[in-house]
Amino acid sequence: MRAVHYFHIQHVAEELGADPVTTDPRILEGWEIIREEVEALPVPHKVYNDSYSKYNDDGPVEMIKPTGVIEIDLFLEPIGPNKDLLIYLSKRGSVIVRCESNELVETYRDFMTTVLHNYLPDETLSDCDKTRYSQIIRERNEFVAKQIGESLMDSETGMLFLGRFHDLGDYMTGLLTALGINVIHHFKHCLPRRDGNIVM
Repeated sequence: MRAVHYFHIQHVAEELGADPVTTDPRILEGWEIIREEVEALPVPHKVYNDSYSKYNDDGPVEMIKPTGVIEIDLFLEPIGPNKDLLIYLSKRGSVIVRCESNELVETYRDFMTTVLHNYLPDETLSDCDKTRYSQIIRERNEFVAKQIGESLMDSETGMLFLGRFHDLGDYMTGLLTALGINVIHHFKHCLPRRDGNIVM
């Protein structure tokens, strides 16, 4: 049976092009726990990471074969705990799959830019914007689940790193389960989220 080890992650500031000093130390502690858990598991056949987009949304599954040295063009900065973990897994034989829709990720970023421009940091989003946010995330999750379903072969094990705000009440788990994929949840200790304060 196919299986996916699912890690709920939070990106650090420098991976998003922001000042590193704005990263909450608890997020870095979380990445240390994730790294320990990953290293304790068998090396997965395939690895899926949010924000890692395909070059051609309508084309076949895009995969990066494992190499001794790899540059993964995932985030704006050259390195960070998430990207470092992908390189670690690639060096040990995992295939990294480009699993996000380039179009949907750009739509998400445009939406978030508008939100940050229109709202104060602690201001609650309007019902319309909350609905739009949920719609974009659902579409992103559906695209990711489709890439996993098409690339993970029988008896293979995958590893999924998905931002904690992408799950929408275990929506991704339901998508993968419907595809006959066993979902094994791992690290899920994240910082509390205030209502309406949406971050990646």
